[in-house]
Amino acid sequence: MEKFGFQKAIQLFSDIGYDCLDLSLFSKKGKLLLDDPGYQEKAHKLKKIADDAGISFNQSHSPFPCYIPGDEEYNRTTYRYQLRSLEISSIVGAKYVVIHPTALEKDQISFNREYYTRLTEHSMDFSTRIAVENM
Repeated sequence: MEKFGFQKAIQLFSDIGYDCLDLSLFSKKGKLLLDDPGYQEKAHKLKKIADDAGISFNQSHSPFPCYIPGDEEYNRTTYRYQLRSLEISSIVGAKYVVIHPTALEKDQISFNREYYTRLTEHSMDFSTRIAVENM
């Protein structure tokens, strides 16, 4: 979608027969909607573009990695992006948000359990479900 923009990319997918897409909420070039102060309005516009083209979003992918040991600024920002991913996904109608688990040398299972539990509490606010990426 980066190459063409959301509107043209969605229409191209529709034209070749797609009726459902996975919305990536990250990019090598930036965070797309996640950094935008008008992200809610743009997510509603994206939903309308998709609806008009006969496309739905079955799931989305949040940014990853979700956590980097020792980088608290990154971790705070990325956690905020995870929450925003849940909200944007809800706006565009994606029922599932795919989130990558964190690989750690120690306490990996307990860390991920706590991390996902905190996110799950928020996902209920947005009527989305979290899917753990198969790693």
